[in-house]
Amino acid sequence: MRQLLERIEESKAIIISTKELPGVFKKPLSEVGFKKSSIGVTPVESVSLRGYAGEGYRAFSIVLNLDTGKYDIQKGDFGGSGYGTKAVDTDNKVYPIPRNGAVIMGEEGGGQPVHASIYVHPDTVAGFLPEKNDLTERQRHILDMFGYTSSYRKELFQSAKVQDSEIDELVKIGMLKKTSAGALSLTIKGKNARS
Repeated sequence: MRQLLERIEESKAIIISTKELPGVFKKPLSEVGFKKSSIGVTPVESVSLRGYAGEGYRAFSIVLNLDTGKYDIQKGDFGGSGYGTKAVDTDNKVYPIPRNGAVIMGEEGGGQPVHASIYVHPDTVAGFLPEKNDLTERQRHILDMFGYTSSYRKELFQSAKVQDSEIDELVKIGMLKKTSAGALSLTIKGKNARS
C-alpha cells in the first residue's frame, strides 16, 4: 500500500535532490529522520494534514513558514486513527497552503527509511522547477519505459527497437545512470523529464 501511495505522489511531483533543497527544509527533515537523496515537491493550493498510518507506520506532518524558517511537527500514533486521536491521524479537513508556506507529509516505521513529500503553493513551486530539456518524443518514450520492471522493460525495448546508441545518448545527457555492470536507472533529471 505504501509503495502505491509513493508512486501516485511521484507521478504528480517534481523530484529534486535533497542537496538542492532550500536550507529552510533541511532542519525539519533532519528532525524527522529523512535521509533519502531525493524528494518529491508537489504544487497544490490546499492539503489535508492527515497522513498514511498503519502496518507499523506512523504519519507526521510539518507546517513550515518559508520566510521565517519556523515549523511545527505533528506526529501521529503507530497504527493511525484506529489507535490514536492526534490530528495527523484523524483530521480530514483541507487547509490552504499560503504562498510563503509549505507542508511536509510523511511516515516513519515499518522497518523502512522515513518517507516524506513536500507540498507548496503553485505560485511558489517555480523555485523548485528543474531546468528545461529539449528531449524528443522518442527519448521521452524511452524514459517512460523505466516506470516498469526491468524484465518487462526489456520486452518494451525490443518491441520499440530501442538502440544502444539511444540509451548511451540518454546516459550522456544525464537522464539515465549506467553502472559498470550495465544496469540502468533513471536519474533525478530523468524522472522529471518523463511524460
